Amino acid sequence: MAYLAEDVRLLWDSHVAREFPARLRGREIYGVDVVLLDSDVAGLVRSWLDAAGELNAGQAGVLRRCKADLARVSGGLTDQVETKYLARLTEMVDAISADGPALLSSLSRAYDRAETNFLRAVSDGADRSTLSELADVVALAAESQMTEAYRALHAGEEAWMPLDELSEAAEQLAGLWADLAAAYAGRPLPGEGSQRG
Repeated sequence: MAYLAEDVRLLWDSHVAREFPARLRGREIYGVDVVLLDSDVAGLVRSWLDAAGELNAGQAGVLRRCKADLARVSGGLTDQVETKYLARLTEMVDAISADGPALLSSLSRAYDRAETNFLRAVSDGADRSTLSELADVVALAAESQMTEAYRALHAGEEAWMPLDELSEAAEQLAGLWADLAAAYAGRPLPGEGSQRG
């Protein structure tokens, strides 16, 4: 089911109107701190709503962890109130999940934005330090895209382009941007080590 922002906001409003189950406070279930899990989901939902339905690469990783933790914790509950509470968290996580092609498209847009910011800084005559930082951001965006493409490829998911090609291209881009960032920062490039003199 595809959720619209209004649907997610309604889920969120309904969720925050309910009290956190008292027995879950300070409790770990299968190694998962339920209060922290609730807090992580809340932060993701608010970020998703604030960013018009997008999550950055770091948030996407937290989202995947939350999905796995919710599945694990839900299996350890027997109380109906607690089960319903976790079911609402799971529904919100499912609602904001951008799996497969949607996540890859989102990561591709994040890469494009980072690259555009770098190129704008170059044309504006930014200093080497700024260019190094921006190139690092582009490298991270390319690496995030490559990591998700690789994960999706091995999970057998479909994407908006062949995943093996995307994974290879993103890996090359991440390496190039990392090298560019190192060059602007005056750091040795991989393989140069102490040969620089």
